[in-house]
Amino acid sequence: MRLPTLADTVFSLKAFAAGMLALYLAFSLDLPRPYWALLTTYIVAQPFSGMTRSKALYRFLGTFIGAAATVILVPACVNAPELLSLALALWIAFCLYLSLLQPPPRNYAFLLSGYTTALIGFPSVGTPDAVFQTALARVEEISIGILCAWLVGELIFPRRVGPLLQARLDAWLAAGATWATDVLQGRETATDRRRLAVQATELSVLRVHAAYDSPDLRAADDAAQALYDRMRMLMPILSGLTDRLRVLAGENHVPQASLRLLVDWLSAGPHGRPGAAFPIRNAIAAAHQPEESLVCAGTLARLDELARLWHECLVLRQYMLRGMRAPEHRRAMARDRHHDHGMAALSAVAAVVATLLCCAIWIATAWADGATMAMMAAVLCTIFAAQDDPAPTIVRSNIWQTVGALLAGVWLFAVLPAIDGFPLLAFCFALVLIPAGLAVAIPALAGKAFPFIFGFTGLIAIQETYAADFSSWVNGAIAQAAGLWIAALTTRLIRSVGAGWSVRRLLAGGRAELARIARGTWMPEPAGFAARMLDRIGAMATRLAASQAGAGPSEDEALADLRAGLNLLTLRRTRPSLTPHAGEAVDLVLETLARHLTRGPTPVLRRRIEIALTRLAAAPRSEETQQAVAALETLARHLTWGPPPALRRRIEVALARLVAAPRNEETQQAAVALDGLRRALFRDAGLTLPPIPEPLEMTA
Repeated sequence: MRLPTLADTVFSLKAFAAGMLALYLAFSLDLPRPYWALLTTYIVAQPFSGMTRSKALYRFLGTFIGAAATVILVPACVNAPELLSLALALWIAFCLYLSLLQPPPRNYAFLLSGYTTALIGFPSVGTPDAVFQTALARVEEISIGILCAWLVGELIFPRRVGPLLQARLDAWLAAGATWATDVLQGRETATDRRRLAVQATELSVLRVHAAYDSPDLRAADDAAQALYDRMRMLMPILSGLTDRLRVLAGENHVPQASLRLLVDWLSAGPHGRPGAAFPIRNAIAAAHQPEESLVCAGTLARLDELARLWHECLVLRQYMLRGMRAPEHRRAMARDRHHDHGMAALSAVAAVVATLLCCAIWIATAWADGATMAMMAAVLCTIFAAQDDPAPTIVRSNIWQTVGALLAGVWLFAVLPAIDGFPLLAFCFALVLIPAGLAVAIPALAGKAFPFIFGFTGLIAIQETYAADFSSWVNGAIAQAAGLWIAALTTRLIRSVGAGWSVRRLLAGGRAELARIARGTWMPEPAGFAARMLDRIGAMATRLAASQAGAGPSEDEALADLRAGLNLLTLRRTRPSLTPHAGEAVDLVLETLARHLTRGPTPVLRRRIEIALTRLAAAPRSEETQQAVAALETLARHLTWGPPPALRRRIEVALARLVAAPRNEETQQAAVALDGLRRALFRDAGLTLPPIPEPLEMTA
């Protein structure tokens, strides 16, 4: 954990100034809950202007939609408490489900649409006639908080995202160049690959915020997206080169001249000359020989692809620096993305169950603060739903929110009674909120600071006139804690999973898509398929890095699956042009692969392995526990993958037939793709094919 910097101090002072301005305006307009405006400024305030703008926009949209939904639902169902509880819970779950399928910051609008309904709807059950006024006040107070956070962020020492994005992109390009040169020189490590994947996830979010920063960055957003796509496509290219160069090195067939030219060019990193790509690609084209092996042909093809991609990365970087839109042909890459509908639905179910459980307790006990309990459960189930296991985070939030609530009690009953006037009130808040704002600016402390601020401001519930009641405060604190614990318990029982489980699910999702391609029931654009698979790889790398796991096989397997999928798409595209003899062999390869990918273990066995791994992850750490986890993970991988020897044999037969077929462009592409598939599935594939007896056998 680092110490606060000057920038952190400025951020904290700006957030406090915006909060006090919002609170003062809310008091002046005689709004019923001024503390909502104060809390909003801390939620919206971000270190950079573009981040504040994007969050402010989507928070307002989400608040408005949620308020409108509440105005419709509460009066219509208020006479049937059970029906109202169900309607609100289902709306919250629906919005949560949609938010988990959207990229940031757009997902924030859906998230707010859901839990704004909880914040307005549950407290309004006792006074349904006033729900419109409550919703209107909520929108007004949120709008004041947003406006104040935006004004202070823009007028007082504004910080732009652009320079940060440029620096991060250059660092990412440098990391990609380092990985590429390591691969070409035979010293590639898993660290290079994981660093690139993790940085890709971070840059994806930063790039979206940068579009709200300035007109130049908005104009260059498509160039940034195209650069991002091409940098990620380096991963399968370099992964394929790693295997081929290893095989060629053992046979002394490495194209040294082309490699030296590429290494010298890549060594300049993001500052290399884009025009240097043309002589390099000419040299690679000249290195092709009519009778070269499939491995040599595939290696030269991937070296050419690497040079092309790096050239386009450097050109797109220049477009970004100049704030220019990329030409159409450079922007035309698919933007399909991976969506985990299953986990989104499971998170929505957990939110419904937690909300309805709180409502059932509230209705059964007629507890006046039951609304607060239901409200907190709904909010917590939605805020942390994107995590693999939200329960520990919710528990930690409960701890720090309780600390904030206790301090709020001290301020409410010991400090505020002696306060007269807004300046003294602001001074009292400054003693707490300025240090808390410093903690928000430090990533390692932000997860503790936000619940502390929420507990402090929410339990003080500052009004224009002092009207504190100890029993009401205690009931509110208990209700908040109860909602938090119910949310933690529900998510733990319904949808908490470990990083390992999520990684295995990501692998399984990718292989299900491979099976669809192999069967011919799905033919996506190669760029779209690559984008989905690269999303999965980035999610794996982020989870493994966060859990400090070693460089296990998961990322290697996912990259191999990506390479296999791209080669399958090439085979499917070239299949109509093949001779009947070769086409029959390729069809059998595809059929065998599809059958293998869909066979796997029974769902019951798979689920029991997942349950056992989840329980072991929650158990106390010991050497025996770690050994058991390793054994179960190995078993899970063995049951779900492990291509059979029959598949390898059929690939080799098909390759032999393609090599023997008349030479044309489609046949050559199919042969290179089939050899690439062989190398993606079988790491020990050599330079040449094993002897194939005549006639060529099609059985295992």
